[in-house]
This record gives sequence, structure tokens and C-alpha cells, in this order.
Amino acid sequence: MRYDVLSEMSGILKARYVINERVLFHPTKCAAGAVLGTAVQLLGLSELPARIQVLGDQEFLSELARIATHLSTFSGVYEANGDFTIGLNALWPNSPEMVRLLEECIRGISGAPGNVLNDS
Repeated sequence: MRYDVLSEMSGILKARYVINERVLFHPTKCAAGAVLGTAVQLLGLSELPARIQVLGDQEFLSELARIATHLSTFSGVYEANGDFTIGLNALWPNSPEMVRLLEECIRGISGAPGNVLNDS
């Protein structure tokens, strides 16, 4: 084996270490991750569904905003009626996946175990 290959490999490994240190653990990136983690917790989600975990940054932010908008819509309907008679299934009949996600959010926010909604 040639000695110049070893020195080049050493240089590549050093560059990789420096990039990881400066990019992956950059304070701004870590702060942004903490903000997104807090946003997910405030939405009441204990874990992200697999389809959300694979989204890019922009799609992830859009999905969080969409979930927050749907929760706001549901809370407005709840305030107008005073109970859960108009459930999530009535508001989003064509999106059972969104209904399940919103149910999980409501359970997480309210802290209530099981099904807190009276959907039929």
C-alpha cells in the first residue's frame, strides 16, 4: 500500500469529522430541532407517524401547520356546540388518517387516556 493513500484517507476522515462537528452539531441547527420538538409536543403528539417522519423540512413544517389548523377548527366547533357531538369524523369524513392523528393530539393535549371523543 502506498503511503500517500494513507495520508489522503486520514485527510478525508479529518474533513468528515470537522464537517460533522460544524454542521450536524451547529448551535442553530440544534436550536431549530428543539423548537420543532417542542411544537410536536405542544400538538400533543407522543410520537410522529411514519409518514411524517420521512418528510423534508418544508413538508414537515407544512404538516405541523395543517395539524394545528385542523385542531383550531375542531376547537372552534367544540366551543360553538359545547360538546363533542360533531366529531372529527363528521368534520373530515374522507381522511381517516387525519382523524386518528387529531384524536391522538387531543388525547395528548387533554391528558385523557383512551378515546375522549364521542365519534360514531
